[in-house]
Amino acid sequence: MSADDEKSNVGSDAGSDSPRSGEPSTVSVPAPGGAGSPKVWPGTWALGKDEEAHRESADDWVVKDGRKHLRTIRTLSEPFRSYKYLEMLGRGAQGYVFKMKDQQTQKIVAVKCFSKRRLKEDQERNCLRNPAIWHEYQLLKTVGDHPGIVEVEKLVMETDSYFYVPMEFVDGHDVHHVLWPRGQAYSMDKPPIDAKRMKALFRSVMEALTYCHDKYVAHRDLKPSNILVLEDKQTGALKTKIMDFGLGALVPKTPTGDPMEMRRPVGTTAWCAPEVLEVFGELMRSERHGGGGGMGPEGRAGTMWQTEQGLGYYARPADIWSSGVLLWEMMTIDHLFHRPGIAPREQGATENRLVRKWVAMPESLEPYQQQFYKKLPSGCQELLKKMLNPDYQKRPTARAVFEDPWLQSE
Repeated sequence: MSADDEKSNVGSDAGSDSPRSGEPSTVSVPAPGGAGSPKVWPGTWALGKDEEAHRESADDWVVKDGRKHLRTIRTLSEPFRSYKYLEMLGRGAQGYVFKMKDQQTQKIVAVKCFSKRRLKEDQERNCLRNPAIWHEYQLLKTVGDHPGIVEVEKLVMETDSYFYVPMEFVDGHDVHHVLWPRGQAYSMDKPPIDAKRMKALFRSVMEALTYCHDKYVAHRDLKPSNILVLEDKQTGALKTKIMDFGLGALVPKTPTGDPMEMRRPVGTTAWCAPEVLEVFGELMRSERHGGGGGMGPEGRAGTMWQTEQGLGYYARPADIWSSGVLLWEMMTIDHLFHRPGIAPREQGATENRLVRKWVAMPESLEPYQQQFYKKLPSGCQELLKKMLNPDYQKRPTARAVFEDPWLQSE
């Protein structure tokens, strides 16, 4: 499933200077444009090398061996900035994330690298009106001032082939690696994680998600690998930070302020709400999707066709479902829908089937999961029942979850 930006258009780059090949430059993020604005991000689309061939490309990097030796990014216009490569932190669907040092401030940052070629292909294939980089940047500017959300710097660097976005570097592990450390066997009688500490971490996640939802921002891909855990150096307490808003969305509102349905289903299957998977299933039925890759019959615009068919979902209740799956995993150290022992090619279909056949908590739990459930505190059991309700209208809001008596208790 792919990213979705249903509200704004990319601004025109009329009058702006595109960077010359091989010269990184600081660019101002354009304001959203109106009708007739270009579909692509303003700038040069001389594609050059893709990120898979970094070691062969010299237009973005001072490089001998792109994987092992020193690399730097330098902005040539004011304010002058220079970043020194330290290590690769990870990679996603559209590029890499690097750990780098700001040579002026000596601050360690995480720099997201987006391939223009891949962004452009995604736009054309999925009929998106904005590249994911603009989309995530705008969302993080809206909610990144919360201490529980990764902050984005007010700087975007652009070359002929890539965009680079410096972000806050969090020195910690994601929840996935906290829950399932390598080489540590799990015992039902002795879980490797302190349940009280897990509850505190989940409470901090819900505090940040409440802030997002109050600003009508939905994450739409909440899962353990998108939540970082770090230790407060002064108090020793653990904190969380939500990251990766690439699939997030600004929830559209009616003139009276009521939330509207979202059209494009996105997320990771094992954490997707059942109503999201239902929309995705309808869009991908072979007799219905045309040339638009699941965008409706005969390649028609997806939003128009989906409105006619009544196909949509509400993003914030979908986040609550994903948070419920997360709470289960944090309190039991068990995957609710993911089945690690299944072959990768069968994993997605299995997860889809398990989520869509879900009836209620605890009725839908597998027999072995019933044992985990019985060991949970009664307050946790009740909260899970509410969050994992298959009827999205009966799920609590993020604020109601955060203020839940069990979650707030010590």
